[in-house]
Amino acid sequence: MTDPFITINGGRPPTTTIHDKRDIDYILTWQVPVININTLPHQSIAMSDHLAIMMDIDIQSLFGRKYSALSQPMRRQLTLKNIS
Repeated sequence: MTDPFITINGGRPPTTTIHDKRDIDYILTWQVPVININTLPHQSIAMSDHLAIMMDIDIQSLFGRKYSALSQPMRRQLTLKNIS
């Protein structure tokens, strides 16, 4: 297992919470092609005392260039008369 903060950024962030010097949240990977990793600003994603961690992965390398493109599901047009 490797810590992408160390392999990509050369070290851990100073904190992963709203408190200084409180690095307590980790993402460890094994054979995952990580492009970038970073913490996001406080409460940029959700109300929390922890910082969000963003990790960018090379999806083509991870899945051997074999994956389905994302598609939009068909809308179901639900009404009060056709709910089952």
